[in-house]
Amino acid sequence: MTAAVSRRRRTPRLARVVGALVVSTLALAGCVGQNSNPSNGGNSGGGNGRSGSHTLVIARNMDLIDTDPSTAICDTCQIVFAATYQTLVTLANDNHTLIPEVATSWSANASHTVWTFKLNPKARFSDGTPVTAADVKFSLLRLKNLAGSASYLVSFMKGVTTPDTHTAVVTLTRPDWEFPNQMSATYTSVINSKEVQANGGSDAANAPKTDHADHWFQSHSAGSGPYMLQSFTSGQQVTMVANPHYWGPKPFFTRIVMKQTETAASQAQLLQSGEANIAMQLNPVTAASVQGQSGITVKTIPSFNVLWIGMSAEVKNQYVQGPMTLKVRKAILAAINYKQLESVLMKGDSKLQGSPIPNGFPGSAGLPLPQTNVALAKKLLTEAGYANGYKLTLSYPEINAYGVDLGVLAQLLQTQLKKANINLSLNPATFAVNTTAWGGHKLPFELLYWAPDYYGSGVQFVGFFGLVEGGTMGALSAPTASSPPVVDPIEQKWYEHALAANSQSQAEQFFNLAGQQMQADPVAMPLFSPDIVIGYQNGIKGVGYSGCCNLKLWQLSR
Repeated sequence: MTAAVSRRRRTPRLARVVGALVVSTLALAGCVGQNSNPSNGGNSGGGNGRSGSHTLVIARNMDLIDTDPSTAICDTCQIVFAATYQTLVTLANDNHTLIPEVATSWSANASHTVWTFKLNPKARFSDGTPVTAADVKFSLLRLKNLAGSASYLVSFMKGVTTPDTHTAVVTLTRPDWEFPNQMSATYTSVINSKEVQANGGSDAANAPKTDHADHWFQSHSAGSGPYMLQSFTSGQQVTMVANPHYWGPKPFFTRIVMKQTETAASQAQLLQSGEANIAMQLNPVTAASVQGQSGITVKTIPSFNVLWIGMSAEVKNQYVQGPMTLKVRKAILAAINYKQLESVLMKGDSKLQGSPIPNGFPGSAGLPLPQTNVALAKKLLTEAGYANGYKLTLSYPEINAYGVDLGVLAQLLQTQLKKANINLSLNPATFAVNTTAWGGHKLPFELLYWAPDYYGSGVQFVGFFGLVEGGTMGALSAPTASSPPVVDPIEQKWYEHALAANSQSQAEQFFNLAGQQMQADPVAMPLFSPDIVIGYQNGIKGVGYSGCCNLKLWQLSR
C-alpha cells in the first residue's frame, strides 16, 4: 500500500501504497486499448440505460490508476478485478462466509503454516485455456515479488508447490489462521501465467526489475472472471465486456462502462438524465434530491468502509510543531466531535467505530466508541508541554470517498480542533501526490479512507493500523523512513496469538485484546463508518455491497 513502507496502502486504500510508481505514472498518463481476446460483448441496443440494451453505465469517482491486479490497490480496483478475474475463494453475499471460486476446497496443517487448495478442473481463462496450479503459483509469487501495495496479503508466504495440475500448496513462515480469507481479496486473483509471461510478466525474485507487463495490463486482462477488460482511460472511463469462455453462469449485462464522475451531485445528474444506470457514491443530501423521483431507487447499505486519520508518532518535520507523543495523539482524538461529523456529513447514515477493526469483524465486539472531551484534550496538551496550543498540518487527497468530500471533512476537523487550542493547517493534494508523499514518510497527520480487502482482522487491520512488526503504521510512526519501526509489545503479542488461534472464537478474543491496545496506544483512529448510498434506475436488480468485491457486477440484471 505505500511505496517505501509497503505492507499495504490504499490508493487511496494509502488508501494503497503507491506500489510501483512506474505503473502509477503510466496509468496517470492514460492508457487506452482493446483486449485482444474475442468477446461476445458490445452494446446491443445503444449507449445508455434508456435504450433497453445490455450495456450498464455506472457513474463513479474512480481511484483507479492501474489495472494490474498484482500492483494496483484501490476501491474501484476491487470492482474491476472481481469482475475480470477470480480468486481461490471468495466471500458470500453475507459478507463473512468463505465459498469456493477457483478452488473447490482448502485445508491446513495443525499449525496453519501449510495451506492446500484443490482447484476446480472446469475453470477456464478468457482465452479458453484451463486454470492450473501453475497459474496459482505464478500469480501469488508475482504478487509477493513485485512488492506492491497488496503484497501484504502474502507477506507470510514462503513458497508455493504444485503436486499436480489441480493442487496448490502454500507454505507460510508463520501461522496464519486467516490465510484463506486473505485469498478472497481481489489482488490475489489467479492470472493466466502463459499469457502474462508472453507479454513481459515475471514472478521471479527480481520481478520489480524484470517484469514489464505493466503497460500491457492497462488495456488487457488475463483472468477467468465473467468479464474482460476492453479499454481503460485513466481519469475518464473503464469498459468491460462479457467473457465468452466464462465457465460460470453468464452475466446479464454484456458490456459495463464505468464513467469518471467526481461529485455526488454530478452522479445524481447523470442518473436523472438517463446517461447512467447507477450512481455509486451519493451522499444523503443528493440522495434526498432524487429520492422519490420517477424511475429512480435510492438504497442505503451499511458498509465496513471507514474515514480515518493516521498519526505518525515520532516524526519531526515542518508539518508538526513537535512529535505526536501519546498525550498529543490522545488530545487530538478527544477534541474531535465524532457525532457532529456524522450528523453534518452523513445525516445519520453512518456509525461510529471503536478501533481500526471494523464493526462486525473479528475482535470488534464490545470495543468502546470514541468520545469527545475538549477539557480532557486541553489537559493532555498541557501535560505534553503545549499549554499555549499545538500546531500541525492535516494532509489529504482531494477526492469524494463514499459520498464524503474529504476537503469538507478536513475543514470540520479544523474547526473542532481549534476549540481545544489545536491549530490545524490543511494540505490538500491530488490522490497520487498525497499518497506518494504519505507513503514516503513525509506527512505525519493524514486523512484517508479505507475499505476492507477481505473479511478478517489480521494483516489488513491489526497488521496495518497497529504498532506491530511489518506493519505500515509502525513504520510510518518511526522518526525517519530508515529508522526501525515502532512496535508495541502488547499489540504484537495479541496479534501473534490471534494468527495462531485454533478456533474462530479464540481468534476473536485475541483480536479484541489487540483492538483494546490499539485504543490505548493509538496511531490511527476511525472517524466514522459511512453507509453506502447508491442510486439506480428502477428495474436494476442485484445492487448490494460486498466486503471483498465492493459491487458484484455479474450479479446485476434488469
